[in-house]
Amino acid sequence: MTTFIDYLIGGVSNGAVIALMALALVLIWRATRVVNFAQVGQAMFTTFIALSVQTLTGSWIFALLVALVAGAILGVIVQFLVLRPMRRADTSGAIIATFGVLIALQAGVGMIWGGDARAYPQPFDNSGIVVFGRIWPISVYDLVVIAVTILLVVALSLLFTRTSIGLAMRASAFNPEV
Repeated sequence: MTTFIDYLIGGVSNGAVIALMALALVLIWRATRVVNFAQVGQAMFTTFIALSVQTLTGSWIFALLVALVAGAILGVIVQFLVLRPMRRADTSGAIIATFGVLIALQAGVGMIWGGDARAYPQPFDNSGIVVFGRIWPISVYDLVVIAVTILLVVALSLLFTRTSIGLAMRASAFNPEV
């Protein structure tokens, strides 16, 4: 039974990361009606930027901030140079274009950082926590990932259901002519 609980806890943490990526995909799809496969490449590219900044400065907070800014800039570039010009085209063309951006980002990462996989250093303790004398395989990092995921899901839910800007964004996503 304890092995099941160990795997369950680890799976929830890993699933929270996947849920954040899925949430990003859904938000963009609802706003643009295009499945943006480039988002995966954007996440990878900005993660490598964060890894480089953290390696240079030793600060994961600064690396996170730089990655967020880089991700926003990259998102704007993709929106204005790739997706917006295809606004009136068939949706399949825009989807294929996002695949092209994904391939370009993968190639760019390969040229800049090489093709080797790298582990991102975790900013929090990765060892298990002790509860009632037993070491559980959930770390502070896992707890932070789960907490941030829950916080973001609740915050976005409240934004889109309880604020005027959120309701306006939903209306615009439902009918872009509004």
